[in-house]
Amino acid sequence: MKFEIEKKSKLVELKIHENGQPVRLKSTVLNGRTFVRGKAPTKKELLETIDEHSDLNFDEFYAQYYNSMSSKIDSEMKALIQNYMRIKNAIDCIDLIEEIRLNQSSDYEE
Repeated sequence: MKFEIEKKSKLVELKIHENGQPVRLKSTVLNGRTFVRGKAPTKKELLETIDEHSDLNFDEFYAQYYNSMSSKIDSEMKALIQNYMRIKNAIDCIDLIEEIRLNQSSDYEE
């Protein structure tokens, strides 16, 4: 299983690669703004945060910060895979209904 997401202005493309099958492409238009809360701190902001936690030496702060960000990445990756699987299930449902529709169309032609 492999997927690629590419954002082009207001268009987002999802390419799904599965073993032995042609690449599937799904596109959608983003209406409105797409953003997430918060952003990575600047170096200055992070240094100020380190200073605010003077009760910790740098190595202790580093370990806690690093573990916190690693945990966040793990959590977001899990959510990403779950969302991918939901999208894939919806695409499979569309494929199935299209197959049924094509079969019904050919049944009427006979």
